[in-house]
Amino acid sequence: EALKQLRKLGIVGTGCQITGLRKIERKIIKSRFPNIELFLIGLFCYENFPKSDFKNAVEEKFGIKIEDARKIDITKGKVRVWLKNKSEVLEKPVKEFSDITPSSCLLCRDFTASFSDISAGSIGSDDKWTTLIIRTKKGEELVNLAQEKGYIEVSEKVDREAIIKTAKFKAKKREKVEAERKEKGLKVPDYGY
Repeated sequence: EALKQLRKLGIVGTGCQITGLRKIERKIIKSRFPNIELFLIGLFCYENFPKSDFKNAVEEKFGIKIEDARKIDITKGKVRVWLKNKSEVLEKPVKEFSDITPSSCLLCRDFTASFSDISAGSIGSDDKWTTLIIRTKKGEELVNLAQEKGYIEVSEKVDREAIIKTAKFKAKKREKVEAERKEKGLKVPDYGY
């Protein structure tokens, strides 16, 4: 219904969601809704957690009620929790949450959402900054426009090696899980475009 009414649609998602959207765009949207302009922002994603499982894990591992959290962030290998009415920030390594990682995340190789117009994430940037990877002409135009209008500040200070290292680590993890699945005779899905 939204596609019938809109001329432009922007969607933010993880690499697997962006890949799926690009497939839908190519196979359905372009033929049925030729006038819509789709813009996709992909998030750096090492793994994602189901909301209810994550809520329970946060409460258990930090010894808090989720209602007492003002903000929860997963960045640079840590789960960070800001409590309401307190200045302290609680931290745990994200590895402590690996038991709630969906199996599909273990097979994903797209850390930087490579089929998006712009990829965004915290790896490679200083605190309070976001790393952007501009992937398409549309992405470049949007970033330039946002900069011209003063919505964003741009810096070239990015640790590209940190991004590459994390992406390679995710790829190695996938290769290990893939080999284990093949050894057990289980299907190994291809999430490529």
